Order: sequence, then structure tokens, then C-alpha cells
Amino acid sequence: MAFRDTQYRTRHPMLRPVMVVWGALVALLVMPFPAPLVAQSSKLLTASTLDVGDAGNFGKTVPRSAESPTDDFVRYRFPDQCEQAMRRLVSEYWRDKRRDTVRYAPATDSVPTFALREGRRCASQFSIATTPVRELFGLSQLYLWTQQDSLARAALDRLMQANAKRLPAERAWPFYEFTTSLLAVTPVRDTLALAYLRRLDAMGPAAATLRMLAHTQMSQYALTVNDRATAESEARAALAASHQMSMNDRIDGLPSLVGMYSVLSRAVTFTRSSQAALAILDTAITDLIPLRPEGRLRSGIQSMIGEMRIPVRAVGTKGLPAVHADRWYGTNGDSVRPRSGRVTLLVFSSTSCSGACYETFAIMRRMHARYGDQLDLVFMTRTEGIFRNKLVTDPIIEADSAGNYYTRFMRLPAALAVEITPFHRIADGRRRNEQTSNEDTFALGGQGIVVDRAGVVRWTGNVQPSDEALMSAVIGEAVAAKP
Repeated sequence: MAFRDTQYRTRHPMLRPVMVVWGALVALLVMPFPAPLVAQSSKLLTASTLDVGDAGNFGKTVPRSAESPTDDFVRYRFPDQCEQAMRRLVSEYWRDKRRDTVRYAPATDSVPTFALREGRRCASQFSIATTPVRELFGLSQLYLWTQQDSLARAALDRLMQANAKRLPAERAWPFYEFTTSLLAVTPVRDTLALAYLRRLDAMGPAAATLRMLAHTQMSQYALTVNDRATAESEARAALAASHQMSMNDRIDGLPSLVGMYSVLSRAVTFTRSSQAALAILDTAITDLIPLRPEGRLRSGIQSMIGEMRIPVRAVGTKGLPAVHADRWYGTNGDSVRPRSGRVTLLVFSSTSCSGACYETFAIMRRMHARYGDQLDLVFMTRTEGIFRNKLVTDPIIEADSAGNYYTRFMRLPAALAVEITPFHRIADGRRRNEQTSNEDTFALGGQGIVVDRAGVVRWTGNVQPSDEALMSAVIGEAVAAKP
């Protein structure tokens, strides 16, 4: 089974020019990304990568000649120093890119050319045979970042051979770290991660805690790329591993166990039904509550599981109330939403989100481009007494400003519903906003809701890159379903 590699893809995090400063300004070259690994990934956006030449010299003031290279990394004595330097270069590159084109692009390599080249040059100082055992894991991570997977596996194998006589938990830790690292590097090595997770499973109860954590992360990743069957199977494997944990480990790892049930219930919601998922959360109550004594800690666990039930319970419900608005924009007079017989994506956010919502706006545009008139888009917002960092005392002026901004400037292909927010003043005169009708009605565990033609809720969650693949697939299924 293969699901898709993954990485955030951005051309924007703060609307600033796309440049990397590392020593000096250098020429910008665009590098195409490799083709996605699977059909679904081909629909995901890939952003250009900049090759900034030798910008990655880590502060060196002496220029390096291609014909006569100097050793820029002589001060790096350990492999993980090279890895950290490479991470810095990648972070520097992506930090200022545009967020309004972010996508979760699994098969895409987001490591800039110069960072990959500099990382490999730094890695060339080390060898598996001569690196001390205590540094072998760091070396394996460096090889992953520099996309030298065969060397990464060889480094880990030598580490495991050196640790052969250690306690099982000590032998399991590198496997766990390596497995989860394979889900964090770019591009993600999902197939290799599964192979090492199976080796971790072979260690049995001695590695139960680490197995539970690794399977949970694998399930979470699978869900973000819309591999629902894998998401459920991995989450159930995590549950099985949790039952082999010692009582002390279960008590210490209670937050992780709560997270495991959250991932499992979310997966089952979309593989089976919300009722099956609610049954899993009922099991979580009986499984986890006895781990805490009476008092605040126990009530806290109950409260968290109660919050987890909200989005699960919403999926499958029918008959959402109509969206409320004091002012509508972009509707041509037809302001009843969601409309009967139409598939609808409802998105809620505040008027002050502006740039922070650009990636959400981009997802809405992509859904419109993909499904066209088969999908109704509704953006719900509210007045807050401030718009684009300026105080606005008249709520109608603020609503009209929002209407102009979203429908004309941002060109959102959506009906815009603006509520005038009730508020009160505290003693020092500051404004405190109160709940609006839409916040009360549509607070279903995220900022987005997909409603099918029959008015049944099919998905709830956040309209963000990591949730886009699943959300888009659910919309596609609702659109394809017969009226």
C-alpha cells in the first residue's frame, strides 16, 4: 500500500518578495518539481524552487570557487550540525513565501536546490564506518534530508547492530524516531516509513508505547492525503499497541492516548459512519477515565473527549439552519444558504483575518475551479469594530468594507454573509464581542462544513492545506452522487 509523500507548499508566508538572504543577494533560478508519485497527488499544487547558487555557505566571507572548492564545513564536527544547518537554509527559503498558494503537496520536493547541494557537501565529510555510534542516528537524519536513503538505512542498520545487546526499549527508540522522521522530511518517504514501522511492531510489547505513537502519526498522515483505509488500519494498530502498554506508561502517556482516539474516531467517521466513531469515543471514556483519579484531571479528560464528539456527531446530521446575515454580498438577491439540491461548502472566519486567511481563500478558489457551478461557496464573517487594522465605529460601513474587500478585491467566488456582532464595553472602555448566530449554529469542530444536496453534513474541519485533500474528495463524492 502506498500513500503519498507530503509537504506544505507555499509561495507566500508573508506577502514579501521571494528572496533568500544568506551572505549576499544572488540570482533566482526556477527549478521544476518532479512529477507526483500517484494520481491524486497530481492535483496538488507544486511551487517553484529557487536555486540561489552558493548562498548556503553558512556565513563564510570567502567566496567558493567551483573549480577549487574550500571546506566551508570544517567547523562542523557532528552530522546533526549539518542537518540543522540544512534545516535553517530550507526554513530561510520558505519563510517569506506567499501563503495564498499553499497546498499540501505530498510527492513534491520542497528542498531548495542550493540547500540540498550544501547539505550533501557537508555530509560528505562523514562516513558510516568511522562515525561514532552515538552520532549514527544524526547521520541517518542528515542522509534523509539530503535524499540519500540507502545511506540513511545503512547508518541506522549499523546503529541497530551496535545496540543489539541493549534493552528492547533502547533498541526500539531509533526505529521509532526513524519512522516518524520519514514522515517529516521532504519528500515524505511513506513506503519506507511503513517498512520500519513493521520492524518496530516486531519488537512486541516491549515497544508498545513507541508503536502506539508511531501508528498514530502514520494514521494522521494518511488522513491528510485522503487514504482513509490506511488511516483507520493504522489507528486501530495504535489502539492494539496501547493495550500492551504497562499501566504506568498508560498513565504517563494519557494525552497521547486521547490523541490516538481522536485520530481513530476521525478516520472511522469517513470510512464507516459517525455512529461508529461515536462508539469509539464511548470506548475511550471507559478505557481512559479510570487512569485518572477523581477530580479536575478526570473531568479534563471527559471534557476533551466531549469536544472530540462535536465534529464527529455533526457528520451525518441533516437540516442545518439557514445562514444568518445582516448584509449579503455576491448573491444577486438569492441569499438563502445552504440551498436545497446544491452541494455547499460553508466557511466561517472573522473580518480581521485578512492575510492570515489567504491560504483559506486559495483553497476556496481551487474548489470553485475544480467543481464550478456544481458547488456553492459561502463565506461567513462578522463585524468586529476594526477592519484591516483600522477602527470602524459604524458596523454597516465595516460590513460594506468587508463586502468590497472579499468580493471585489479578493475576488472570492462565494456568497458573503456578514453578521453585525453584538458587543459590550468593559470598565476600561475596551470592546468585548459576543457570540453571533452563525457562531452558535455552525460551531461544529472547525471553520468549514460540507453539506450535500439533501442537506446532510458530510465533512467538518478546518479549511487549510493539510485538510484539503480529504475535504475535496468528500465534495467530489457529494457532487457525483445522484440527486
